[in-house]
Amino acid sequence: MPQLPNNSHDLALWLLTQLENVQLVGDGVWQGILPSSWDFGSTVKRLEEVQGGLAGVSDERSRSIEFYPGSAKVYQTLADFFSHPGNLRVVPSIFTIRDLGYTHGKGDKTNVPEQVANYLAAASLCELLPRVADHSSNNGVSQHFIKSHDAKVEMRLEYQPTNLVPLPSLGLFAADFVDNPLHKDQKLNIVRSALLDVFKGKRLVTVGDFLPRFEEFMDNVRSSYVMYTADFSYEKIRMEVEKQNLEDTLRLNKTVSDIQNQLLALPAALLLAGAGIQKSETLKNLAIWIGVCIFAWLMRTLVKNQAHSIDAIQKEVGLRKQKLADQPDGVSNRFADAFNTLEARVTDQMKVLRGIRWAVVMIWFVVTAMIFSVFFPDLAVSWWTFLSELPVRLFNWTKDICSTFRTHN
Repeated sequence: MPQLPNNSHDLALWLLTQLENVQLVGDGVWQGILPSSWDFGSTVKRLEEVQGGLAGVSDERSRSIEFYPGSAKVYQTLADFFSHPGNLRVVPSIFTIRDLGYTHGKGDKTNVPEQVANYLAAASLCELLPRVADHSSNNGVSQHFIKSHDAKVEMRLEYQPTNLVPLPSLGLFAADFVDNPLHKDQKLNIVRSALLDVFKGKRLVTVGDFLPRFEEFMDNVRSSYVMYTADFSYEKIRMEVEKQNLEDTLRLNKTVSDIQNQLLALPAALLLAGAGIQKSETLKNLAIWIGVCIFAWLMRTLVKNQAHSIDAIQKEVGLRKQKLADQPDGVSNRFADAFNTLEARVTDQMKVLRGIRWAVVMIWFVVTAMIFSVFFPDLAVSWWTFLSELPVRLFNWTKDICSTFRTHN
């Protein structure tokens, strides 16, 4: 004789398929006639041995057997499954819905009927809600969400097959707002506020009321959290930007302060050269000119180094601007003008250094001209005459070209 199943679930399924004239005779009680090919005593004994309270009244003379398939998590319909409140909050490790042809806990997990998939999501939600509720009562059947004396709601973990809907955002809710410890307290506040907003004006609701509005609830939760993280990021980034901008400003100021003592030598060099140059002192004049050349070269090198420092600061500012531009729009838009003052300061400092550079060149040129006029007075007079007449000559030359051009046209 074939072996009888050794667990209540499989044995309940076996009875429903093997017994003859199987019918529902009471509240969850099924009855059928055991075929003669099976030993009656062994079958009844197995029913009594398996756990789960499967066995009912049996009559050996008529070979009738009563059993309770619901106690073994075998149900005819999803409505029968929902008639057991415990199934709503905790998914049984194995169960069968016969009219759907589905057994949970065995076989292919990819071909789950839509109704069952929606039930699994609803049951998971029932397991998550106590972890974000402010208070539980009635043996965990009711969860309380409280924001203030006037803003609170009690949610009972009850729902029906007609309430079932897909919950595509449930995984996100569990991963980001229940299990993730980051910003834990703030997330709980956001969840509570969003739930109270969905059921504004109501004091008592059920999971059945919540399921059709879960995606609306998640939209509110996500939006609120984005706003919170944007504010959090803004404050953190603002402090970093202001700190770095201050440091860069001090560095920019230092580029000029480092050479301010040398800047005092610019007019001094011109005065010294002007006072020291004498017609009869060739060596002295030559020494003054060489000294001015060395001074001009040193100043040019110093100004060039400071210009490189400013250029490096400008590149760092550009990199920080790009880093901010990569932030979410809600954060980056707030810093659109954060670098305007610093960039203007960079431009001003570069102008100052260019001015210093031209001042050094001018001093060198003036001193050189002075020395030149002493060594070559006649040539100097001719040169200065040429320079003074040069603008007039250029003007006349341009005028002649324009006249020639108009004549040919």
